Amino acid sequence: MTMCFAVKDRVQASAEVRPSTTSEACSLSPYDFLPAPDVHDRKRVRMVFVVEHILADHIDQLQHLKKKLNPCIPHRYTKAMQEQSEFVNVGVVDANPSSTTGMIEVLQHLQQYVAVTKNTPVPCLVSGDGLSVKRIIHAQQSRSNGEDWHHRLDSMWAAPQEFHKEILLLQDSNNKFFVGASEIDRGTIAQLKSEFNHRSLCKDVMSNFQHVWDMYEFATEGYVLLCAIRLRGMHAIDDMPAGFPAYQPVKAQLDWLHQLAQEVVEFCWETPDNQGIAIAAKSFVEEPGDISDDALAFCSCDNEKDEDMILCCSSTCKIGWYHISCVGVLELPSIDSTWYCSEACATSGRSIYCLCHRTLDEEMIQCGRMQNCRGSEWYHMSCKGIQPQASLPGK
Repeated sequence: MTMCFAVKDRVQASAEVRPSTTSEACSLSPYDFLPAPDVHDRKRVRMVFVVEHILADHIDQLQHLKKKLNPCIPHRYTKAMQEQSEFVNVGVVDANPSSTTGMIEVLQHLQQYVAVTKNTPVPCLVSGDGLSVKRIIHAQQSRSNGEDWHHRLDSMWAAPQEFHKEILLLQDSNNKFFVGASEIDRGTIAQLKSEFNHRSLCKDVMSNFQHVWDMYEFATEGYVLLCAIRLRGMHAIDDMPAGFPAYQPVKAQLDWLHQLAQEVVEFCWETPDNQGIAIAAKSFVEEPGDISDDALAFCSCDNEKDEDMILCCSSTCKIGWYHISCVGVLELPSIDSTWYCSEACATSGRSIYCLCHRTLDEEMIQCGRMQNCRGSEWYHMSCKGIQPQASLPGK
């Protein structure tokens, strides 16, 4: 027996939507499966957002700011997705979905509720766990030679539920970080399990999902708070953080919180291997032949040249470093100027510098360690809490 439910879309789909078709691998962009720089950029923004909420939840002096923070990162569907989902029971099918025949019966039942426009079905999403999705695909493949869409069952496409995706991702994390032999190493998941008595934590996520989730949430929040305590000279989370504008307007306090979140992310951010990604991307679309990895990693010419190179200042640039002759630059610009390889990079609004990684029209200062800076080397004065009129030391 199979119980079937339908959920009303909170985000309206267009009648022109069609299931994705199969494409040849050679016709794809390498950045369809490689992480492009803008993907890392969005990841950093999400991390700052999460860290802000952790700090406001647990540091006593910041808890009054919790209600002032956005509950989610705004996007064009934010308002629609805040509405409560509407479920409709569409019946019980007397079939076993664990078999291909049974799944075909289930899909045939569900197809009764698919909207049809001009004798063409409006594709409908069917969700389930990972195994159910496999069975749905197998059922559709077994009917792929049907006379029409109804017999082919192609009015629906399958995707795993978000909850099941979370389980798979958490299992990958657990396989990597939860290693029994590491219990003697301070700060590992295995050591934290023993130290804080998380006895129910085990390797198999499916058997104790909530315990594993709680452990990783506990560890993440703990490390974020330890980092913030160190950065602000605190001894405990109920101390007053150094520099917090307690008597200034809420806007100033939120800006201070955002800056601290950026610093925490900057402290633990692992710089992506952009050169390695560039090599993989170019090797995918070109025949690298005898071209060395050094040539593929930089510039668009794929050649090694004994000349100066210039760095595009947009964090979304997929190449980064260019030979000056390849981009028509006659001489290197001054150290405190910015250069972009294209109009797209110039208008991206994203920068390789500062904690905020934004292009702002304001003065910047350079870290005294210059190119050896552990962070971003150049910073907006406002992002470091420095007033423009303040006198600065030599370094």
